[in-house]
Amino acid sequence: MKRTFRLLLPIVYAALIVTFTACEESPIKSDYDYPVDTNKAPKGVVTLDADVYMTKARFAGEVSEYANLVDFGFVYCPDSILNKADGSFEKAVLQGLIPSRNMISMKASVLTNDFDSIFKGLSPNTDYAYATYAVNYNGVTYGDPSLFRTGATYASILDVNGTMDQSVWESKNFYQVDKDGDGRNFEFSIFKLTHKGYISYAKQGPNIYTPDNLFVLPGKTIGIDMKLDFMVYPTATTIAFCKDKYSILISKDSITATNCDDAVVLDSLTFLIQLTDSTGFYNHKLDTIKFTSTTPLPDSLRFVERSLTIPKEFEHSKVWIGVRHHQNTKQGLFIEKLKLY
Repeated sequence: MKRTFRLLLPIVYAALIVTFTACEESPIKSDYDYPVDTNKAPKGVVTLDADVYMTKARFAGEVSEYANLVDFGFVYCPDSILNKADGSFEKAVLQGLIPSRNMISMKASVLTNDFDSIFKGLSPNTDYAYATYAVNYNGVTYGDPSLFRTGATYASILDVNGTMDQSVWESKNFYQVDKDGDGRNFEFSIFKLTHKGYISYAKQGPNIYTPDNLFVLPGKTIGIDMKLDFMVYPTATTIAFCKDKYSILISKDSITATNCDDAVVLDSLTFLIQLTDSTGFYNHKLDTIKFTSTTPLPDSLRFVERSLTIPKEFEHSKVWIGVRHHQNTKQGLFIEKLKLY
């Protein structure tokens, strides 16, 4: 979240002058002049190395006694701009070389002396410099500049959805794990004639299965602040049959039938449609729609579309991500969207 950085000292002075002007007797200058002591400007202002992935970067810094500071945060610009100010952020700011949008306050969002923030949309293949800053009523202190270079234009690692043909899905080299060993796993399907994706059956015609199937994206090296968007839903359209369960898994090892229980679960849900507003994943107005176990459910009550943040422990690692269809199964689970970016 970006906030414009402002020096508050002139504002404070202006407010005091207006107040005193309204009095019957004007005070002497020493009554309202803040005794600035540059030796008491913020100390312990540190800029750490940027963590860079394509055109995203995580800035990190440290300050001392954050609670006593008027403001603190980050300032950044292309290295070519900083060079015009002899490598000094203080000079660059005073000369107006750095726009206000490049000065980001962390004061309102941080309650520690160390902090970080993600910056997106930087120019590709460009040299940048950034620094931590801190402000009190005695001045501004900048940490030593840290230099970094961005990579290629940002692109998703994976992006498939229900509008794409089987060949597109197959080109991503998903592999499958038939943990229950019944010989049935996920297979490409077109659900209701328009939704393209992969289905794992718990029931197909007269055949009943007890599936434990996994649909896995093979190892991909990811960067920082990664997201996983997905859409899954039960193929059943009535409450009585919406009981399939999914889990979203991530691991630094290839996910197999042997180790899938050890993978980190990012998200999980059993599709048990609740008819109260106080519990369950689905909520609806009971006074306008009367549901029974055989009432057809609209897609809006079945589809689960979420965006998950990949935990920091997996950053800059090769990871495997899987969708698991298991337990409490009733009819089938459909995967319509997966996006890793």
